[in-house]
Amino acid sequence: MRSHWLMGDDSNSYREGMLQLCEQVSQKMIVRLLYHVSSYYSPDASDQKWILEEFFPLLAQTKLRRIAVVITWDVFLQTVAEELCRKSIDVFEGSIRMKTFHDAQSAEDWLLAGG
Repeated sequence: MRSHWLMGDDSNSYREGMLQLCEQVSQKMIVRLLYHVSSYYSPDASDQKWILEEFFPLLAQTKLRRIAVVITWDVFLQTVAEELCRKSIDVFEGSIRMKTFHDAQSAEDWLLAGG
């Protein structure tokens, strides 16, 4: 599944969009997700906490196994995405692998190479 964040410039719309994404992943039994966030709202500290405590546990209950996150060269967004990937390891407990990329082709290659 490919997801490209198109809009949303506040916490409420961001969280609503993320929950809709999770619902689609669950309903369609998606196992690989290409998540393109190169031009979207940067999650603040409360959103990052929500991702770790609420959103990732929901994803862990799905069939999802790999998430490739395409990010910009923006230092703040890179730092946030990489920190969330690092912290996701404890939440997912090995059930889902998550990795950041700067281009969609590398991300797609990694997703398709995985079992």
